Amino acid sequence: MCAKAIDGAKLEYFEQNSSKEALIAYLNGAAANWWTRTQPDTGATTVWYQDTAGSGGWAAQTESKGIRPAFIVKSDTKVIKNADGSYSIATTYVITYLPGMNGTGTAQSVTKNQGEPLTLSGAIFGRDGYTQVGWATTDGGEKAYDLGGTYTTDAAATFYPVWQKNAPQPPTPDPTPGYVYAGEHAERVRDYLAQLRTPFTKLCRIRFLQPDGSTAFALDNNPLGRRNGTFIQEGSITCNLQNGQRRTASITLSNVDAEYDYNVNNIWFGQQVAIDEGLILSDGSEYYIQQGVFYIQEPQETMNPNLRTMTYPLVDKWAYIDGSLFGRLEATYDVPVGTNIFEPVAALLKLDKGNGYPIDHVTPVFTNYYNGKTQALPDGTTAALTDSPYTLRVDSDDGTIADVALGMAEMVNAWVGYDQTGTFRMEPSQDDIVDTDKPILWQFSMDEAQLLGATYTVKNTEVFNDYIVLGEQTDNYPQASGRAQNLDPSSDTNINLIGRKTYREAASGYYTATQCRDLAEWKLKRTTVLQKAVSIQCIQMMHIFENSLVEIVRTDKPSSPVERHLIQGFTRPLTSNGTMTINAVSVADFPIATITSWPK
Repeated sequence: MCAKAIDGAKLEYFEQNSSKEALIAYLNGAAANWWTRTQPDTGATTVWYQDTAGSGGWAAQTESKGIRPAFIVKSDTKVIKNADGSYSIATTYVITYLPGMNGTGTAQSVTKNQGEPLTLSGAIFGRDGYTQVGWATTDGGEKAYDLGGTYTTDAAATFYPVWQKNAPQPPTPDPTPGYVYAGEHAERVRDYLAQLRTPFTKLCRIRFLQPDGSTAFALDNNPLGRRNGTFIQEGSITCNLQNGQRRTASITLSNVDAEYDYNVNNIWFGQQVAIDEGLILSDGSEYYIQQGVFYIQEPQETMNPNLRTMTYPLVDKWAYIDGSLFGRLEATYDVPVGTNIFEPVAALLKLDKGNGYPIDHVTPVFTNYYNGKTQALPDGTTAALTDSPYTLRVDSDDGTIADVALGMAEMVNAWVGYDQTGTFRMEPSQDDIVDTDKPILWQFSMDEAQLLGATYTVKNTEVFNDYIVLGEQTDNYPQASGRAQNLDPSSDTNINLIGRKTYREAASGYYTATQCRDLAEWKLKRTTVLQKAVSIQCIQMMHIFENSLVEIVRTDKPSSPVERHLIQGFTRPLTSNGTMTINAVSVADFPIATITSWPK
């Protein structure tokens, strides 16, 4: 008998499977004999074989037995069919992710199988002030693939992050637009004003806010951004100087992918929306000026074969207290006599809406104009002007927080509403509107490109030089009154020149002579001059706000006189193209009012 030669190490498969069962081979499901490569060391013509029982023996080379592969293919090995019908093991390719020069994070790599698509990674790298928005094939190159995109090429590849600069949060607004600014911000303001005299790139940003005022997400039409300046299909903003709601706006967004649908998971009922407008400064940076905080009112979805849009009509935060969206009182609300007029409004704005958030998280601003001023009450006593001279009652049937605010403002003849920062403000309407403290936001000239035209209307039928205010009649006290006349010889509408033009106004809620006189004096100032209204057509100016001043240099007239106008409101497109309209009234030649008694 010959001995079996020792001819090498066992295959890994048999090292791991030493039982006889591992030695049994099958052909079409049946155990079969199979040759090994082992011959006796004597050089005989026999070969060792494995039988169907897992045992072995010697057999002549002329016998017919099977052949078992002498290599092992792992179960997860990818085998592909070639064009010629043959098969081969698929090639694998290494895909590498690198942070690039500006990114931070650890390089990563994965394997792609030949013929199989690979889902690319999401954002895995970081950069201060930037967000990763895709993958490029070169460091700093253009985006070739989206995050989570599909890579199908059968080749090794290296991918680098594509960065998008984060939109800066708007700076804290200065107390009054147009004032002299200090520090670094002053340079940016001056740059902004300088850019208005050049062809500039108009910017608009829409910020959808969380209940605490933080930004949930933002859209901008910066042509350098990912949306390439096209996200706003249409849009405009309008402002009017009045008590109550001052600002309205409308934006129409491209909504092909349903990204801006109105629903609780994205844009929801009661969500605040902030609008910022600005331009690109000379250093390439963005400069935004906040234009208001709004709520969505009756959104509209439009679709047609070629376009899907979402239109959001916007109303300022007054809609949240006047009952149109929120703000209805649960019960009759009384403000007792002697109450500081600012306290009820501040307390109501802090009320919980029922979801853990206050009606308005922004602290209201109340004027200090009235501090230290007093008024004589009907009973002969004296009280602070900021103390309610009577009890204000707002009924529960249809009463709102806005009714309380308007009632408090009426007691002192104040402006009340929300400003461009979304802050509730109560300010005196008695202030001198030719006061040098009021900012002049722009001086237009007929010789400069910023002024596109102006239309003047003289409302001489609305001129009055004798103004009488009659307060409410009570059972216990005489009716309060106030009277102011224009006897100023420098005024071209004084009584001695044109005669008396009298206007009598019944003022509900006015119970003291102080209130009536203040209102009469203020109304006289506004009605005694020739009511010259002007509609100004100009380029888009984002720093224009109500109750401020603009000037027009009339170079079309001898000596080029300068006309000063009080801004009553404006309308401006939110898109990059288009012009704005400023509505204003002349504030030239205000007379010195003479307080007198009534009747006279």
